[in-house]
Amino acid sequence: MEYAAFISNIENIDRIKNDGFPSDLIPDSWKENTLSFNRLYFGQEFCEKLIPSTNDIGKALDFAQNNNMEFTFLTPFVTEDGLEKWEKILEYMHGMKPGAEVVINDMGIFHLIRERFPDFKRVLGRLLTKQKRGPRILRMKGKVPDETIEHFQRFNADAPKLAGFYKNLGFTRIELDNTLQGISRDNETPASLYFPYIYVSTTRMCLTNQCDDRKESMRAIFPCKKECRQIHFTIEHGEIPIPVTIAGNTQFIYNDRLPESPDNLHIDRLVYEPCVPV
Repeated sequence: MEYAAFISNIENIDRIKNDGFPSDLIPDSWKENTLSFNRLYFGQEFCEKLIPSTNDIGKALDFAQNNNMEFTFLTPFVTEDGLEKWEKILEYMHGMKPGAEVVINDMGIFHLIRERFPDFKRVLGRLLTKQKRGPRILRMKGKVPDETIEHFQRFNADAPKLAGFYKNLGFTRIELDNTLQGISRDNETPASLYFPYIYVSTTRMCLTNQCDDRKESMRAIFPCKKECRQIHFTIEHGEIPIPVTIAGNTQFIYNDRLPESPDNLHIDRLVYEPCVPV
């Protein structure tokens, strides 16, 4: 088992050292070796505007090297404008670490990597695995047949034809959320499991954009000041069994209860998020 720490903001990097691995949350069945981080995840999955600077990437790479950690770089879903900007970041990343592992959440990014940076190791990101993440699924337990719950435990990227398609495109790993209803798998592609924050849904409309000084309709799009890294909202509703955190354009829920065993899920990497990953 490989243990990774994931930060999307370089300002949180000290939390990895100071907080350490939350060993009290890890069942014995997941403890195959010493509970210490041996991989650093750094980057952005959900917003093309939260582009890490080359200086921040350098700091993350230095931190990983100084602490004997492998390195994984994360990329988001993008527009055409975002693709152009992230191409420059990937070019810098390739110059610094040509064979790095890169998490891909957008097929435009995939085509760019395949054409310009083919030696990057390709990982299928959370936005492309298409798990069913909505917390309202919990309300169905006990009210529907077990087969229905098992259906919600499965996901598109594990379906035989799609799994074969992604394998032919060079994806060697998939990224999964620790969904509330659990996970069921038949495919043997190695997987990483993120916890305790589950990505639920994302959009291009940022709900925290200028939320501290808004005088116009919420339908407007204002210049990004990265308010999402300072301000989060928690929402509750009678139809939703647990609180939902809104950070920027993305919703998250919290689940620190891991599956009983990773073996039958072909999970060989646990990715710990010390804070909301925006």
